[in-house]
Amino acid sequence: MSNIVFINGYPASGKTTLLRELKKQQVSSPIVSKDEIKEQLFQLLAVSTKNNGKQLNELAIRLMCQQLDESLRSGTPLILEANFKPIYDQSRFEQLFQKYEANIMQILITAPVEVLIARDAQRWQAGERHEGHQPLNMDTIYETQINVVELFTFKNSISKTVNSIEVADGYKKLATDIIKFISG
Repeated sequence: MSNIVFINGYPASGKTTLLRELKKQQVSSPIVSKDEIKEQLFQLLAVSTKNNGKQLNELAIRLMCQQLDESLRSGTPLILEANFKPIYDQSRFEQLFQKYEANIMQILITAPVEVLIARDAQRWQAGERHEGHQPLNMDTIYETQINVVELFTFKNSISKTVNSIEVADGYKKLATDIIKFISG
């Protein structure tokens, strides 16, 4: 039985920081990140995110589902990271969990909207945001993220919601908890 971790959260909430800590602690599981997939597709296909964002999102989620299917089939652990939207993504993942048994951990990373927008602006100014991303603003974050990015309703999953502004240790403890879960 596979141990599967979903790391979910708003843009600029701290998902990438958590992934860095997991890698620093040498997590033994593969990590699949939606943004990493989208950025590669954006560069390879030379498309506009404004015009092709939904298609790139859909393709990235499909590739993540394919990787999840392989992990579940082979009984290997996997970490999936994205700004998952259960309203759109729940059924496709649920189908896989009906086909295979798994232990599931979900992490939802949040922060106040003002903090998300400020962090995103800092990333743009520092040149850290990929051109495939759209800058956050109050309208877009409410339209595309708030009340849509949330925990999945998987049965018997371990779920944690973390407000990233309250994380004082750089995600060290949370990464350790994830590694213990992944390791079984």
